[in-house]
Amino acid sequence: MKIREVNIFFFLPFVLVLDIPFIVTALRENTFTSYLAILFSIFFPLVLLQLFFYKRPWLFIMLSFPILYLALSFDVLVFDYNSYYNISTWQAVFDSNPEESKEFLGILNYRTWFIGILQILTYLFYLLWSIKHRIVFSGNLKNWSWHFLALIALLFYKGARMTKAFPFGNTLDSFIAYQKQTELERNLMPIKKTYHYKATENQEFAKDSMPKTIVVLITESLRRDHQSIYAYPRQTTPLMQNENLIKYTDLISPANQTVTVLRRVLSQAEGAGDSLYFARPSIITAFKEAGYRTAWFSTQSVGKNGESKNSVIAKESDTTVFHNNTHLDKVLLSDLRNELSNPATQKLIFLHVFGVHYLYDHRFPPSNAYFSKQKTSDYKQDQINKYDDAIRYNDYLQSEILKLLKQQAGEKIFITFSDHGESLFESAPNIQGHGALQPAKVEFDVPFVLWFSNEYQKNHPEIYHNVLKNKDLPAINSDFFHSFPYLSGIEFKELKPEKNFFAPTYKPLQKRYVLNSGLDSLDYQTLK
Repeated sequence: MKIREVNIFFFLPFVLVLDIPFIVTALRENTFTSYLAILFSIFFPLVLLQLFFYKRPWLFIMLSFPILYLALSFDVLVFDYNSYYNISTWQAVFDSNPEESKEFLGILNYRTWFIGILQILTYLFYLLWSIKHRIVFSGNLKNWSWHFLALIALLFYKGARMTKAFPFGNTLDSFIAYQKQTELERNLMPIKKTYHYKATENQEFAKDSMPKTIVVLITESLRRDHQSIYAYPRQTTPLMQNENLIKYTDLISPANQTVTVLRRVLSQAEGAGDSLYFARPSIITAFKEAGYRTAWFSTQSVGKNGESKNSVIAKESDTTVFHNNTHLDKVLLSDLRNELSNPATQKLIFLHVFGVHYLYDHRFPPSNAYFSKQKTSDYKQDQINKYDDAIRYNDYLQSEILKLLKQQAGEKIFITFSDHGESLFESAPNIQGHGALQPAKVEFDVPFVLWFSNEYQKNHPEIYHNVLKNKDLPAINSDFFHSFPYLSGIEFKELKPEKNFFAPTYKPLQKRYVLNSGLDSLDYQTLK
């Protein structure tokens, strides 16, 4: 084994390369403490190396492997989302399945790939070099190291918040927050299962002996302004625009990530707090108590263990089926057809599809390419073409669902909305997708569309006209929990009439606050 005498700063490039995404984030913040955090992130690893690993630097490199992993994921957050580590990051790490992660890699820009490869190659070089060489550090830097540690201790004492440094700071804080949330969920779930709304049908609906069928389609990443039913110039919804639809024109999503949204749309949770979601069941349980048979069919993923953050809500249903996003969304038509044949007289069916989630051209068969048939060298326009084609396929799916629903006897309701919107480079020039820390309004601007059968309109004209009357009022979909039961005459004490955006009792909010991926509360009106 070769003996090499090197200075401690021989390892400086190793530290700097792993620190690239953090340094970019700190420079964006442009504060005194962010610059101190940069110094800490660069020099503290060298102090550890000098004090504890100077005889075996290869051990220092090997123990840095988790830091490499954090750096690679930090690259994605910084260069693709202008973001940093937050609780949603850890949800994505632990709750995404391999197929979803594979698709996610397709969205990364070339800069992210380049820096990631540079970090991996740098790591491998130092690892192999330090194993093959016995290293002797030149000079006596131990006194300097102790002085540096004393300076760091002083900075901590003066409250300079060195915990912002990489790999501490948001990385560690957000992971602790994720663990606390998981623990809270684990502790409150038993309470959730025993909670009862004591929901009942009001007199008007109780005396109505007609069969009742409700289908709710929840799609992914669908923007309101890219649908021709909302006056988009491209014909992205040619089938559904022939239907008698009620379109809500100013309803927004409460967040820009799926798990956060569904917790607030289908449960009592709202704002940044999840405690009511953890402690009380979703709206599905209320409908079951009122006599509805319930079902949830999804092309979303639940992972190898059959669980996910979304499946907790779904599994309150009498029947659940997950297809783990390995099929086109039309696979759910067979499940829907079978469920509609069930003899139950009152049925509530949720369809949770992958919709127009990136990768857009994976959401429709090649034979359905329409706008994307015309090839272009403009990457952004190419992505918009594929996105619009995915919407056309979603339009086909909605049309097929409605055909099946119309064949049912009795009163029928069809509702469709998206969990959140999508940035097609509006949130920032490099951001395609959703979950930005500084999002544009398009990440929250979602379609909300209703269809009522003739039987329903005839039997409940007042409700139908109230829904129609409120369609242009500002609303937020976290109030869906308080609004949806109104359509079926379901009542229970937890409902808040002022949040029912279908009813005359509705009181529109003066300001609507939404959550970004860091669960920061943002005034929607101030977003670009």
